[in-house]
Amino acid sequence: MEELVSIILPIYNAEKYLERCLESIITQTYANIEIILINDGSTDNSINIIKEYAIKDSRIIIIDKENEGVSVARNIGILKARGKYICFVDADDYIEKSMIEKMKCCIDKENVDLVRINYYNIMTDGKKIKGNIEKYANRIFKKDEIKSELIEGIISGEFPAFVYLLMIKRGKINAMFPKDISYMEDTIFCIDLFLNCNSIYFLDETLYYYNLNEGSATQNSKNLEKNINAIILVRDSIIKIMEKYNIKNPNIIYILKNTLCRRTIDFIYLMYWNKQNFLSIINNDNILNIIKEGDSKSLPIYNRIAQKLICNKKISKLKIIFFMRKQANKILNNN
Repeated sequence: MEELVSIILPIYNAEKYLERCLESIITQTYANIEIILINDGSTDNSINIIKEYAIKDSRIIIIDKENEGVSVARNIGILKARGKYICFVDADDYIEKSMIEKMKCCIDKENVDLVRINYYNIMTDGKKIKGNIEKYANRIFKKDEIKSELIEGIISGEFPAFVYLLMIKRGKINAMFPKDISYMEDTIFCIDLFLNCNSIYFLDETLYYYNLNEGSATQNSKNLEKNINAIILVRDSIIKIMEKYNIKNPNIIYILKNTLCRRTIDFIYLMYWNKQNFLSIINNDNILNIIKEGDSKSLPIYNRIAQKLICNKKISKLKIIFFMRKQANKILNNN
């Protein structure tokens, strides 16, 4: 008898892509799955679509709730799941029909706690861009390597901490998604999860299709200030996890400070071009400390200059640097 795999799918106003997503799940070559659909207060036709699919497929479980965000929805799915293994899918995306089967075969063959696969970014023009995991491909990572190489890779962004690329032994999930943080919540969850695993395998199979649409939480200009303010909570949460697992690796903290400094400056840059009040961010002492903590020698050139100008409140010169950065990006994108 095949072991049960739980697939958790949060849904919020996803009617445009939902049928494509559900078709890719219900037609999986690995049949013993439960499909937990959490309708997170959708105001479009999503609930009616999933009800129709539930009539056709008895493996579907529907949870209909008020809107509280993706983290709360995923947490509810974890608590509801009965499978020995858990996977996540986002409603905008779709998966290869063999994804669950290949991940399950890998987790059994390699005898690991967690398997991560590769993915395609589907751009707005339909172009597919493959994720780069060459450094990690087809490797088993044990405890010491997880505590150093993998955690450093997650924090630096060398490989994205996307939970929908994982198959996890349910017993290894010992912490939920942070419900009060709306930015990098996947990163926080994955760091805690990875550190609780004895072994992790990176399967070099491209089986997930991530739809990079304009409604993405990190792409949406409305979320820029919210994401910047969340960075302080992100830093504190990751440091607490390090303490929880007694990780005393100064390089991780160094990478964390540089990553958060760079991302904060990038968000300020986007706020400026979206005509948002970035000055209120620059005048926030807590945010300013995040920017100051970055090692300028490790930052890209435009971030390095912007860091100095922000710290010295040279706003007119900062705007010039933002203009030069935008022009440079245009040139690079045209080539």
